[in-house]
Amino acid sequence: MPPKSTQAIEEAILALSERLSELHASMEVRHDSLAAVVAGIQQQLNTMPSPSFSSPSLPLPNPPPPPPLLHSPTPLKLPKLHLPPFDGSNPLDWLFQAEQFFAFYQVPPEQRLDMVSFYMQGDALGWFKWMFTNRQLSSWDAFVRALELRFGPSTYDNHQATLFKLCQRGTVTEFQADFERLCNCVLAEAKCNDIRRSPAPFRPAAAPPLLPAPPSQPPLPVRRLSAAKLQSRRAQGLCFNCDEKFAPGHKCKSNQFLLLLADDSEAADFPPLPTDHLPPPPPAPPLFLSSEPAADSLHFQLSDAAFSGPPSSRTLCLRGNIFGHGVTILIDSGSSHNILQPRLAAFLCLTITPTSPFPVIVGNGASITCAGFCPVVPLQVQSYKASLPFYLFPIHGADVVLGAHWLSSLGPFLSDYSIPSMQFYHNGVLVTLAGSPSATPDYASFHQLQRLVTTKSIHSSFLLSVHSSSDASPSPDDTILSAQSFHPDLYVLLTKFQHIFLIPHGLPPPRPQDHHIHILPHNGPVNVKPYRYPQSQKLLITKLISDMLREGIIRPSTSPYSSPVLLIRKKDGSWRFCVDYRALNAITVRHRFPIPTVDELLDELHGASVFSKLDLRAGYHQIRLAPEDTHKTAFRTVDGHFEFLVMPFGLSNAPSTFQAVMNGIFRPFLRSFVLVFFDDILVYSKDWRSHLLHLKQVLQVLSTHSLFAKLSKCLFGVRSVEYLGHIISMDGLHADPSKLQVITDWPIPTSLTAHRGFLGLTGYYRRFVKHYATISVN
Repeated sequence: MPPKSTQAIEEAILALSERLSELHASMEVRHDSLAAVVAGIQQQLNTMPSPSFSSPSLPLPNPPPPPPLLHSPTPLKLPKLHLPPFDGSNPLDWLFQAEQFFAFYQVPPEQRLDMVSFYMQGDALGWFKWMFTNRQLSSWDAFVRALELRFGPSTYDNHQATLFKLCQRGTVTEFQADFERLCNCVLAEAKCNDIRRSPAPFRPAAAPPLLPAPPSQPPLPVRRLSAAKLQSRRAQGLCFNCDEKFAPGHKCKSNQFLLLLADDSEAADFPPLPTDHLPPPPPAPPLFLSSEPAADSLHFQLSDAAFSGPPSSRTLCLRGNIFGHGVTILIDSGSSHNILQPRLAAFLCLTITPTSPFPVIVGNGASITCAGFCPVVPLQVQSYKASLPFYLFPIHGADVVLGAHWLSSLGPFLSDYSIPSMQFYHNGVLVTLAGSPSATPDYASFHQLQRLVTTKSIHSSFLLSVHSSSDASPSPDDTILSAQSFHPDLYVLLTKFQHIFLIPHGLPPPRPQDHHIHILPHNGPVNVKPYRYPQSQKLLITKLISDMLREGIIRPSTSPYSSPVLLIRKKDGSWRFCVDYRALNAITVRHRFPIPTVDELLDELHGASVFSKLDLRAGYHQIRLAPEDTHKTAFRTVDGHFEFLVMPFGLSNAPSTFQAVMNGIFRPFLRSFVLVFFDDILVYSKDWRSHLLHLKQVLQVLSTHSLFAKLSKCLFGVRSVEYLGHIISMDGLHADPSKLQVITDWPIPTSLTAHRGFLGLTGYYRRFVKHYATISVN
């Protein structure tokens, strides 16, 4: 575009100058008008009367609003704060945040309770709903008090003492955090303590005024008068209680209670008194029925049979009851009074009158002390009923002893210890009491035994175990074949493989199925402390450890694993060394190798007529343990820490490993003429010639794989054999007579639980009983 001419530019400048002049004039006019308005307002303010502060009744006028600013600042935008929800934890911290939140937003107290319901969750929400529904929250202050009472710290917590005992046990940051938390709690409690202390001066005194205690006499000393002092006082005519002369009607000035005990230790220093001047002994006291016991220990006698004698044919024992509770009663003329066991009195809640303790010498020389007196005890013995007094003595024989005190009240009576029985007249009626035969002890369940212990009905209990006079050991001919014991053909065959029946020494050869122990991930070594063993088992464990070390199946260990040892008795009386691997089994990966059932094995025996059974010697010990897992089998005894090099008894996967080994080596013959159930091998054939061939093949397999059998537990070429709890013969399958004998001898069930237990025992043999269901119902 061509440039403009100078004339055009000057015209534009002139037009702009005129426009600027107009705008300036307009601004001057507006400024003058605004100044006039401000001057008018100022004049009005000056003409207004000033307020008077002398009259308080006049209200103060509101100050005039400030003049509007030409440039007002931008208002500050408040940040959006968030109050965390309350779930019941840290109530004091949450209350502090809630107070700050409502104060920042200037929420009045009457609206806080409505707003706080939106910030509750979990247990706190359930508590708030219950309190709100029951109108327990009337205000914000009531809500705060209720929340502190429900979720706050216990009033028994002493934060001042905790702060005083605070010590640094971690980092400085942790110590500072604990210090600040306790300080906050102490500061919060300070106001409450001030409130508790403030009204104390205005409370009336609750305790009575302190008064001087009335003067009391010091307790009188207890004096023991020996036999010498008693004799000296008797010779001088002095009172035993005081030092004054004794005369009929004498009363001591000070009431004293003295127990006079004869001192046997000094009796040998004085000669015996002459007996020709002593008066005759007083007659036996009549039957005592009052509530005051005549505790005259000089006339109290207790026989040895009453103290600890068990019932026998030479004693007369009866069965009776006290308040319906059965008791054993001993009729004993050698005991002077009626005796009752204290534990029975406590169990029956009888009324016991305390007596002064006095010793009684028993027939065996022992001394027991009376534990109390029961004045009236209702006793029923068959058709005889009476209420008798009893002294409480800790006897170990019968529960109740009826002595000469009771016998003397009967008058003439007839007793016959050969039956045994006794007869007497009671209220004009002939009473015959028949002795109870010795009852067979009954079995007690765990709950019954626990109740007896709780009620203190058991005087003493013992744990008994049967020990043989000598440890069973292999017989000398356990590994020697006898020609007289076998068929000639069998003897020739077994002699060829005689090494199979020897005792193995050393470790078995490695096999593809060596035992492995796979531990579940994230599990450390198990370490269980050993059990306590009786002395006989300690010696046996030491012997077994020595034998296993000599045979090389264990070795000393430094493994972090450790399990306790158990001894299990075998059928032949010897002991099996087992280790309690339950803790190890709990973290072991389980194998799922199928174990054959007894039913499916026995189904293969149809048509067989000749049988041989072989039992391996310590079968598990003929399987090696993987070298990387030997440390996991470590066990601890009094002889040290050891670990197995062969598969031990007690591992969870040991049966699967052993069955896999046996199935692997006998796989070509399984279910043809061989059955294998762990270490029990059964060879069966239809005739004798084929059986010899089958047995030879089985023995050859055992020899090839270095497996050893125990000759004393083997049977060869028989027509009937016991296998897996059954009797197997050419006639079929039969139940084991020993098992049937156990069922026959089983006691008749008397309860539903016992009936179910009996059916569980016999249920396995229902295949041998025709109409078993009908018989069991009847």
